[in-house]
Amino acid sequence: MISKLIKILLLFISFSVYAQSNLFFEQVLTEKEIKAKGIFSIADLLNFLDGWSYENIDGTFSNPLNRFNFSSPEKIKIYLNDQLIELSSLDHFSLNLLPISLDQIDSVIYSSIPSMFKGEYSSTGVIRFYTKKVPEGFTIRGVHSAVNETGDPGPYKFTTYETDNVDKLNFDLSGGIDAGGKNWYLSANYKSNENFVTDPKLERRVGRLSIGDKKSRLNSSSLLLGFDYKIGKSNFYFGSSEYADFYFFDPYQNEIPSMRNYLQSGISGSLSFSKIISLEYDFSFTKNELGFRENWSYLNFDWKHEKYYARLNGVMRQNLYELTVGLIYEQNVPSTTEILNINHIVFGKFFASLLLKPTSKLIQNFDLQLTKYKNDSGIRVGLQNLYKVDRWNSIGLNFSYSEKFYRELLDYWTWYKEGYSSNVTNLVTQSDYDLGKSSVLDFAFYYDWNFKQIVNLRLSAFYSELQNQLVELESIRYIPEQFTLEKVTDFRSNEFLCSAGVNSEIKLKISDCFSTKVYYQFQTDVSGTNLLSEKWMRLPEHTAALELMFNVAESFSTWTRFKYYSSTTWLEYRYVEQQSNSFYNYKLKEKFLLELSLSKWFWDRKVWANVVFRNLLNQEESYHPVGADLDLRFLFQIHLYFNSLFE
Repeated sequence: MISKLIKILLLFISFSVYAQSNLFFEQVLTEKEIKAKGIFSIADLLNFLDGWSYENIDGTFSNPLNRFNFSSPEKIKIYLNDQLIELSSLDHFSLNLLPISLDQIDSVIYSSIPSMFKGEYSSTGVIRFYTKKVPEGFTIRGVHSAVNETGDPGPYKFTTYETDNVDKLNFDLSGGIDAGGKNWYLSANYKSNENFVTDPKLERRVGRLSIGDKKSRLNSSSLLLGFDYKIGKSNFYFGSSEYADFYFFDPYQNEIPSMRNYLQSGISGSLSFSKIISLEYDFSFTKNELGFRENWSYLNFDWKHEKYYARLNGVMRQNLYELTVGLIYEQNVPSTTEILNINHIVFGKFFASLLLKPTSKLIQNFDLQLTKYKNDSGIRVGLQNLYKVDRWNSIGLNFSYSEKFYRELLDYWTWYKEGYSSNVTNLVTQSDYDLGKSSVLDFAFYYDWNFKQIVNLRLSAFYSELQNQLVELESIRYIPEQFTLEKVTDFRSNEFLCSAGVNSEIKLKISDCFSTKVYYQFQTDVSGTNLLSEKWMRLPEHTAALELMFNVAESFSTWTRFKYYSSTTWLEYRYVEQQSNSFYNYKLKEKFLLELSLSKWFWDRKVWANVVFRNLLNQEESYHPVGADLDLRFLFQIHLYFNSLFE
């Protein structure tokens, strides 16, 4: 494999004279776009990130899916102001646990291809959140939003008083205080969320175990503090979230009432010793706990995971190059009443990045990460070649190869292998499995034409190989007396899959008042083992979108999107459809979704109001075979900004 890798690298470098612009194939979602599109939560951002699909059970909390993690729980890397944020516990992941509010976000930068950022290599992608610069003075912020669903039978069905029923789905409230000086800032925030279980599929399962109302509740708080000084800057982060949830635990295939507690504190920043040399650092402590919430069967995860993280690297900058070299230490400590085979998992990482600028048109970047676990090691490398042909045309090539320890997932099956087991009774595993290494090989190409900021055309293509994959072979059945599902899990190792696809995007800025965007993606499996090919069918083969943005006036705008997803198939549920008399279906129909957002500023831009309509055509909209069917939904949100009150 190493000799093959070296040959591929040499071949790739030989083509570097043909390459372009955005170094990590990144895309940016700005504050203006977030507002225009009516995004109402951090998790809702996934609905607007090109290149990803997502899996959704309850219509609110989404898990991203792409060609690298469609068959495993590997999560994307999350950063807040360049600090690594750990939001995952066992298989439970939600972006909404990030304890900041939408009104704090300045921009979101994301990449759906393998890349390295701040020494961490991710094959699934990276999402980086950047908060707004806090102005000097004192600021008070507030946000309120609510999501409602229509289309269900009204309470006076078949009477002269028949009306459409309106189900309350989601309620959000947040507020914050910002204070800033010349060389410092402070931003404190609190948010609260309630999600209401109204869909029949969820109600049947949740009601079997739930005691009390069928609502999930999230309470979060955060504190961001930063200092700039002569030789550098420091950013302190503290975040905490408590989430009372009905967690759909995949190995159990049903919702389990649970309490999720997340806490993270850390400091990151840089020190500049000269114009050439600087030092960057990131130190953090994270605690993720998945515990007991009252339920009829007294099911309890009894799980706490603490993570100690340290990154230290040096940077040397010159006109023609930028060299970064550093180390990462990561210690994961579980805590449970179960007796485990190990009391911690430690990873050590060495990383280096070399950015070359031999000409004004050419940029080359080489990334390397070596990961050490006990006596074994894994390698991850990436090459980006970027070339600006002229002021309008540019092309880019990206290559990456990565080896991943399955223990790095830190998912349920990782700890199950080490002796952990929840007290879920119908969780069955039929085979042993080897927590070895897998590998991913990926090529990506794009062409970009940008004509006078009026027309922007981007074409891209990819080819990926997943090797030595450990994959679940799932057998799921429906128990009609209890309205529940039961899953038996077997494991297959050495699974592989090759996939390929193309993306195209055209943006037109007709005037300062009107702009449009057309997007299309096609992706398919080229070859592979049957099990992974079946898993691949969870991803839509075709995705297309048309967006229209119209600034009616300086303070009023409209945004419209028509989006299409082709049908998807989840073969592990094929017997469930017949057993449940089609209450659950293993095929999700194609979707034609129409959305409309209306935004207006009031009171000298101190108040921003937004009304959004999702699924205006009232199509069948579902993102998981046993998940909610979403009808026409309407959202109202209002943001308050009172800046510099005590100037």
